[in-house]
Amino acid sequence: MKSIIRDVENDILEKCRSYSTDFEVLEHSYFNLISLKTKNKKPVKKIILSGGIHGSEPAGSLAIVKFLNLILNISKEKNYEFLIFPCLNPSGLEVNTRENKEGIDLNRSFDLESNLPEVVFLIDNINIYDFKADLSIDFHETCPEDNCDITLGHKFPKEFYMYEVCTIPIS
Repeated sequence: MKSIIRDVENDILEKCRSYSTDFEVLEHSYFNLISLKTKNKKPVKKIILSGGIHGSEPAGSLAIVKFLNLILNISKEKNYEFLIFPCLNPSGLEVNTRENKEGIDLNRSFDLESNLPEVVFLIDNINIYDFKADLSIDFHETCPEDNCDITLGHKFPKEFYMYEVCTIPIS
């Protein structure tokens, strides 16, 4: 399954950049990381969306990018502020590996003391925007270890899942 090669620049980054008039966009171009934040004043709720922490699980990243218009409309209608990290592991996504290019599983190395560029980028964004989230959703997939997307002839899988969306009630 590792033989799949994806184009993060065209499939993720360029599509996100096209929303630069509607979102604040920050990039770390050396590591192909990008974040988008809606431009709400005094939001009712703050939500973080992230995908692609495992490079072999691209569906969440692609869903986020595909639904940026919907996210923007929800933001405006409900006065929700979103901080979005469409792909937290672009080097893994490009070559279809769970780990980043250094062979590190970012999902198992995610803490405030981390010096991994992908983790530092996310934490820096949260700090830059002083983003105290009411809800954070990280998208994953159901079958990255088998050959479901290859045997079906697809470059990208067709589904994703969310696990333990929220453990405390949000009013």
